[in-house]
Amino acid sequence: MSIRVLRSSDLHGKHKQLLTALREQDYDVWVDTGDLQPNPGWSNPIRRHPNVQAKLQRDWWQYKNLAPLIIEALDGRPFLGVPGNHDFFNYMRMLANRYDNVYALDSSQEAPVEVLGLRWYGISQSPCIAGHWAY
Repeated sequence: MSIRVLRSSDLHGKHKQLLTALREQDYDVWVDTGDLQPNPGWSNPIRRHPNVQAKLQRDWWQYKNLAPLIIEALDGRPFLGVPGNHDFFNYMRMLANRYDNVYALDSSQEAPVEVLGLRWYGISQSPCIAGHWAY
């Protein structure tokens, strides 16, 4: 058995390229390993605060209406995601709570999930730089 994996990482807001790939590539499962969202105003120390970034990222998701666009582009295929160090708003958890084909592999995950006959587990951790990173 072979599984075709579409893997993404560090897109930092390039949602148009992502949606194109989700619609046009030949894959069985999409795995995102973090930093899908932009970091607006990152150069401003005040806007770099995790709570401010979380609000800006949440607003970005709503403004771009990304949840239904991503689900439509997946066309029923599963999505597994691990939040990245710049994902202050856990969009993967939000999607997993709404859609059956989305699995958030984050620090709240207690056990591997089985998708396409394989067990998947993710860890959302990276070295911390004085509160500048989400994980």
